[in-house]
Amino acid sequence: DGFKTSHRPRGALIALALIALGGAAGMELSHLRSVAVEAGRASSVVVRARLGAEVIKSKASRGDLLTEVDGAVQALIEAHVTRAFPDHNFLGEESVPAGSKASSEAIARAMDGASSDYLWIVDPIDGTTNFVQSLPMVGISIGVARRNAATREWELVCGVIVDPFREEIFTACLGQGAMLDGERIFCGLERLQDAGV
Repeated sequence: DGFKTSHRPRGALIALALIALGGAAGMELSHLRSVAVEAGRASSVVVRARLGAEVIKSKASRGDLLTEVDGAVQALIEAHVTRAFPDHNFLGEESVPAGSKASSEAIARAMDGASSDYLWIVDPIDGTTNFVQSLPMVGISIGVARRNAATREWELVCGVIVDPFREEIFTACLGQGAMLDGERIFCGLERLQDAGV
C-alpha cells in the first residue's frame, strides 16, 4: 500500500530479509562479530600504550618487523577467541614464518588440518613499520572463515578492523553489509572511473 522498495538501499533490503528470517546464521555471525570487536577493543588499549615499541627482529625483509607488542596483542586476541569458542581454530600472523609463500602455506595447512569448521585469521598489528616509528596509522585485523557444511569449502564470514588511534571499528559479516562503529556504511554509486579517494 504505497510502500516502495525502490527507495531503500539494496543492503537494507537484505538486512530486512535476514531479520525476517531470524535464523541461527544471523545470530551466529553477530556473536562472532561481538567477540572479534571485544578482542579488538582490548587489543587497541595495548597498541595505544606501546606505540613506538622497539623492534625485536626483522622477518622476511628490512621492512617486515616484529615487536613484543605483536605477540602480546595476538595472544590477547587468541585468549578472547578461545574463551568464547574453545573449539575454533586460530591462525595468527606471528605464528607463521615470514614471507607471502609461508603465509599462503600456513593458511592452507590451517584449513586442511582444522578440527573445527571455524578458523580465526589475525594480523595483530597491521602496519608494524608505522607502529615502531610512532606513526599512529595501524590496524588490528581479525577475520573468521567458516567451512560450508555442504561443500566443505571455506568462506570468510566475518571481518573486523580496529583503528586503535582513531578508535574506529569497521565490521562486516556475510550478507549483513559493513558498519563503522555500529552504523551502516555504503559504497558510493559513482562509476569507478568517476570515483575519487
